[in-house]
Amino acid sequence: MYKSFIGITTLCISLASVSLTGISLPALASSSAPGSSELNTESASTPSQLPSQQMESSDSASEETTPMVIAENLVVGSIRELNGKAMLHKQGEVRGIKASSGDILKAQDILRTKRNSNAVIQLIDGSTIVLQEQSSLHLKGLQSLSLEEGTVLFDIRKRGQSKGLTVATKTAVIGVKGTQFLVKDEDNQVDVYLNEGNVEINPIEGSFKHYKAVTTASFDEYSQQMMQEFQQEKEKMQQGIEDMKREFVDYLNSFDMEAGTAVSISGNELTSYPMPDRYNELFKELEEQAEITRQKLMQ
Repeated sequence: MYKSFIGITTLCISLASVSLTGISLPALASSSAPGSSELNTESASTPSQLPSQQMESSDSASEETTPMVIAENLVVGSIRELNGKAMLHKQGEVRGIKASSGDILKAQDILRTKRNSNAVIQLIDGSTIVLQEQSSLHLKGLQSLSLEEGTVLFDIRKRGQSKGLTVATKTAVIGVKGTQFLVKDEDNQVDVYLNEGNVEINPIEGSFKHYKAVTTASFDEYSQQMMQEFQQEKEKMQQGIEDMKREFVDYLNSFDMEAGTAVSISGNELTSYPMPDRYNELFKELEEQAEITRQKLMQ
C-alpha cells in the first residue's frame, strides 16, 4: 500500500510539470500582478518631452515677444531726405550700411552723416530733425534721443505733459515738450540755441555753475563806479567788486531756457547769452523742412 501511495504522488508531480512547461511567456506576462498592465500603458503613453522640457520650450517661445524685443522693433521714424552720404547703424551695430531716403528708423538705430552731407528725419509723431554734416544721432526710442557729435536741429511737435522728449549729450540732458532748437556738440563743448518754446537742461552729474553773460563795457562801468564811491575805503571797494561777481554766477540743479537765448556747456560750467543772429538762417531752413513734414502728414 505504501508503494502504491508513492507511485500516485510521483504521477501527480509529473502531470503538474507537464502542465507548467506548456505555458508560454506571454501568458505569464498577462497573468502578472494586478496593476502591471496599467503601468505598461502609462509607460507607452509617456510624452516625448518632460514637463520641464515643455516649460523650457514655452519660455523660449515667449522670449520672442519680450519687451526688449518689442522695443528694438519699434519704428521711430524714417529718413525723409538725404543729401550726400550717411551711414545707418541698425540697432547700434558697429558695421553700418549705406543709408538712403525712405529708410525706416527703429529704436536703437544710429544715423551718421558724412562730410558735406545732411539728412532730414521725420518722426512718427510729425516732428522734424535735421542732421548737419558729420553728425551722429542715436534714436533710442520715441521719447529718447542722444546726440553723439555734430550739429542737429529739432522741430519737436507739442507733446502731452507726460510725453516729453529728451535729448542727451555728453554733459547734459535736454527736456523738450514742443519747440525749435539746435544742439551742437564739438570740441568737448555743447551749445544749445533756442528759437521757439522752452527747454529744461539738466546736468548729467552734480549741478551747473551758471555764468550770466555780461559785456566788458558793463563790467568796466560798474568797476569805475565802485572805484569812485569807495576810493577812500579800499576794503569796502574790494568787497563791492566781489559782490558784483557773485551777481553773475550761481549754482543750479537745472536751467530753463527761453526763446531767443543760447547756452554753452563745458563740463558743469554753463554760460547763458542772447542767441546770435547768424543762427536765424538755419532755423529758417528748419522751418521749411518742418512745413514739408506737416504737408505730408495732411496728404
